[in-house]
Amino acid sequence: MDNKIYSHNEMRKDIYDDDYWFFESGKIIYHHDKHETDAGREDVVTADKIPEARKKRILNDCPEELKEKIKVILYPNE
Repeated sequence: MDNKIYSHNEMRKDIYDDDYWFFESGKIIYHHDKHETDAGREDVVTADKIPEARKKRILNDCPEELKEKIKVILYPNE
């Protein structure tokens, strides 16, 4: 079983924005919250599909003990 290790949730203008869920295997799930037509949809994505500004917010918000694991997932070629 692939365990979720981190969930990045942002709140903007009193509503939840889309979420990214990170798993031990390196899998990333993009959970749609903000778009009514896509609400609740989940897509497996690769790190290159996440905007750089969002990657920086994810790392900034991530608990210190998970930063290295999440950084490896977000930047697999570094």
